[in-house]
Amino acid sequence: ETNRAEMLRRWLLDSWPHQDVTPREVTQYGPNSLRESKVARTVLTVLEKYGWIVPLPEGEVIRGAARKEAYRIVRPSNAG
Repeated sequence: ETNRAEMLRRWLLDSWPHQDVTPREVTQYGPNSLRESKVARTVLTVLEKYGWIVPLPEGEVIRGAARKEAYRIVRPSNAG
């Protein structure tokens, strides 16, 4: 799962234009090998465990709709 998690992390940082993401968006737009709901959720769990994404409260409005599950993407800081 580590390789898939890194693949998703790179995709979120390099290609995804938003500050947040839903599992559905990963399965629709993410890397091909992650376009299965179970796989996407597993990989999102790994990214959450290591602090690359942070869960948003249920009902958070993302792109005009209240979402049951969504995550804020943690981007590296260039400060330092």
